[in-house]
Amino acid sequence: MIEIHRILARRGRFIAVLNGTLTGNGLLESGIEWLYKITGQRGDLEISMDKFFDSYGFEIIISLEDCPRSKALVIKASKKD
Repeated sequence: MIEIHRILARRGRFIAVLNGTLTGNGLLESGIEWLYKITGQRGDLEISMDKFFDSYGFEIIISLEDCPRSKALVIKASKKD
């Protein structure tokens, strides 16, 4: 995060896809989601994304984007003045 902040121009932006969730109802999708859950890759975040990005000098907008068979958690970050 420090390096991203360093190389971005004033008010520069970047986009990150932090997570994807399968939305299909099939056995394969359910199985993959179950594996993510038992390996600790699903669940509540223990940190505030706002606080995390703010600590590195970014303002963020969080959105959940619909994809054909999944949803993506997207962070749009802007470097503060």
